[in-house]
Amino acid sequence: MRINLLALGVATAIMLSACSSAADSGKASFVPAPTPSNGTVTSSTDANKINFAQAINASLGKECVEARVPVTPFGGNGPFPVSLSFALPNDAADKEQTERWNRHVSAPFEALVKVGLLAREEVRVKQPLGGMGPGRKYSLTNAGRDALLLPNSTVFCAGRYKVGEVVQFTEPSKVMGATVSEVGFTFAAVDVPAWASDDTVQTAFPNVARALHGSGEGQARLVLSGGHWEAELSLF
Repeated sequence: MRINLLALGVATAIMLSACSSAADSGKASFVPAPTPSNGTVTSSTDANKINFAQAINASLGKECVEARVPVTPFGGNGPFPVSLSFALPNDAADKEQTERWNRHVSAPFEALVKVGLLAREEVRVKQPLGGMGPGRKYSLTNAGRDALLLPNSTVFCAGRYKVGEVVQFTEPSKVMGATVSEVGFTFAAVDVPAWASDDTVQTAFPNVARALHGSGEGQARLVLSGGHWEAELSLF
């Protein structure tokens, strides 16, 4: 018995020495994750909030907080460069009214000029009723090109969405041969670029301000496919 205790003591000392050496070297030793107390291991096919949040986030990653330059009566329907034709005083609108209208039409473009996504140039452009008149041409900067949601569009990506919480879900059931669960969740904007937080941008793009300063509620249909859940979203 004494020999066995001695052997056990030596083995323990060796193990402790090895652990100490690993710690001193800065290398983390692998420790298996504990299994749940009930002895079961969760699966990617289980219906639970963690799996559903992961599936919804995979779909939300394809969505974008859109700063969409609006189509206007005097241009602005893209792609860039975009030329705006400014209104001139006439019998229906005096100088003050036309200036107010021109500021309104150009506000989204001017906001993006302020934050460095667009460059502005004063030009003469064709008027809606014929002839040439004052206007502005807006072109993409390198930063603006990088911020576009898609090439040749006038939509800028002002952030992405991420699940806040899976609020509720239905017990999975068979629908036309597929296993389906209806899920309710909250979401909020993440990865917001600095330009999108500018006050001028948020005034010109109210939807961006709403997205960045609050959370939304969404619905998703989760479908079990290929050993994992896939989300079909309904955000707005």
